[in-house]
Amino acid sequence: MTRGGYKVRLDDGSEIDLDLQAVKDWRTQGLLKRDSPVLKPGSKRWLPLHQALELQDLRSASQKRVAAQKRGEPVSEPRRPRMTEQRQVWRTILAGILFIALAAGAAFFWRRPERWLPALDRAPWLEIAVSLLVAGLLLVRGWEWGRRIVQILAVPAAFVLFPLAGLLIVEGVRGRALVVLAAAWLLLSGFIALLSGSWLSPRQVAGSILIVLAGAAGVGYLGLVEESDEQRRVREFVASERSLTDAELGFSLDAREPWRLLRAGQTAATVPPEARAVLARPRHGGFAYLLAESAPRGVVTVDDYLDRALLERAKEQPGVGGVERHDVTIGGIQGRGVTSYVDAGGVRVRNATAAWRNGWTYYALVTWFPDDGSPGPRRDLEALQSSFRFTQTVARLIEQSVDSLSREVPLLSRASAETLVRASAAQSLAPEQAFRRGLQLAAAGLPALPASESQEIGALADVAYASLSSRDRTRLAAYLERVRGEGPTLPQEDREMAALMKHALLQLNAPRLARIQELYGKAIAAGVSRG
Repeated sequence: MTRGGYKVRLDDGSEIDLDLQAVKDWRTQGLLKRDSPVLKPGSKRWLPLHQALELQDLRSASQKRVAAQKRGEPVSEPRRPRMTEQRQVWRTILAGILFIALAAGAAFFWRRPERWLPALDRAPWLEIAVSLLVAGLLLVRGWEWGRRIVQILAVPAAFVLFPLAGLLIVEGVRGRALVVLAAAWLLLSGFIALLSGSWLSPRQVAGSILIVLAGAAGVGYLGLVEESDEQRRVREFVASERSLTDAELGFSLDAREPWRLLRAGQTAATVPPEARAVLARPRHGGFAYLLAESAPRGVVTVDDYLDRALLERAKEQPGVGGVERHDVTIGGIQGRGVTSYVDAGGVRVRNATAAWRNGWTYYALVTWFPDDGSPGPRRDLEALQSSFRFTQTVARLIEQSVDSLSREVPLLSRASAETLVRASAAQSLAPEQAFRRGLQLAAAGLPALPASESQEIGALADVAYASLSSRDRTRLAAYLERVRGEGPTLPQEDREMAALMKHALLQLNAPRLARIQELYGKAIAAGVSRG
C-alpha cells in the first residue's frame, strides 16, 4: 500500500503519493485530469481517475471549496510534488560515477591489449574509454540535459551489439566472445533503466544497479585473459615502431594489426640470418619474415625464388612446400604463392609463402600461424600482404627504358631491350648505349646460333644497308668492326651510328624487321648467357 493511500501518475511521467482529499483538491484545481492514472490503496491495477473515484465526490469537494472561499474562510492550497529530476538527481550522479569507473577499465585494456580476449581483439578500447569518460562527466554533475543525451546514445549502442554478434557468428566465433557481448548488452540495458526519467522506487534503482554491475563483471571476467609464456616472450621483442623502410631495395612496410615488427636480434622465432624483417602476431600466435635479394644468381623467374624460399623454410618445418601454386598480390605487385597446412601439437598451422619481383629485386614473404578455419587468419594474412609499399622506381625506370629502346633502336625487340636493361648495372640505358651493348652481345652470341640463322642475319642486314649511301655504309661497317672487336667508340659516334642503323632498318617491311629482331634477340640472349 502506498504511503498516502493513492498513487497518481502526472503528465510528465512522474508519480506521487496523495491521500484522498489531496486527490480531490488536485482534481478541483485542474492538476489532475479525468483520465489521469490512479493506483488505489491495495490495488496493483492502474485506473483512470473517473473510475478509481466517484466524480460526484470530487464535485462536492469543489463546491465546498467554492463555498468556503465565498464565506471568506481560509482554503489551503494543494501540495505540489517536487519534480522527479530534483528528487532523484542522485541517480544521474551515481550513473556518472559508474561510467567513469568503466572508463578506467577500458583504459586498462587499451594499455594492456594482451590481457583482452583474442577473439575480440579488434575492440577500439581507446575510443570506448574516451566515450565512457565523456558520458561520466556529462552525468556526474547531475545535469538533466546530460542524462537525456547519454540515455539516448546508450539505446543505439545496445542495439549495435546484435549485428556485431551476427558478424562474429558468420566469421566462426563462438562461445566466450558471444557471452562477453551479451554481458555488454546487459550493462547498457542497466544504464538505460538507471537513467530513466520516471521516478524509480529503491527496489527498481537497486535492480538497475545490479544489472549494470553484473554486465560489467561479465565483460571483465570473461574478457580478461592470462598472457601465455610465448606471448610474453614475443612481447619482449616487439619493436616500438610499426614501419620499416629500405630505400636500397625500394620498399616500405607499415605493419597493420594484428602484426607487429620484432626487433633485430629477436629469439622468439627461428628465421634465416638474411631475413630483412621479422613480424609476429602477439595475440594469436604466428610469425612472418621477409627475404629480399637483388638479381640473385640462378634465379630467372618468380617461381625460382619461391622454390628457394620454400627450401629455406623446410629446414625448420618439413612439408611446407604445398602442391598447387596460385597468384598473389603483394603491395600491388603480382607474384606467386603456395599454401600448406601442418599439425603442430593438435593445432592446425597454415604455412603461406609468397614470392614476387620488383625490377630485378626478388622478394619472398614466409608466414606461419594457427588457423582454425574461420575468416580471421585469412584476413590477417591479407592485412600483412597489403602492408607493403614499393617505390616502383626500379620497375618504372625499366619499363620506361624498354619502351624508349624498342622505339629508338629498331634492331632490338622489346624482349631484347628488357634483357639489356636487366643485364646492365644501371636502371636505364640511353638508346645509343643499348645499341652499342646489343651489338657487342650479339657478336658474342652469334657463334652459338646455327649457321643458317647467322647467314640469314647477314642477308637481312645487306637488304637494310642498301638504303644507305656508300659513304654511310662504309662508316657503319667500320663502326661495327670496332664494336665487335671491343674497340673504343665515342658517345657522339654511337648516337650517329644508331641513327644510321635505325634509318636502314625502318626501310625493311614488317616481316623482315620482325625477323631480324628475332635473330638478334637470340644472339643477344646467347651473349648474355656466355657473359
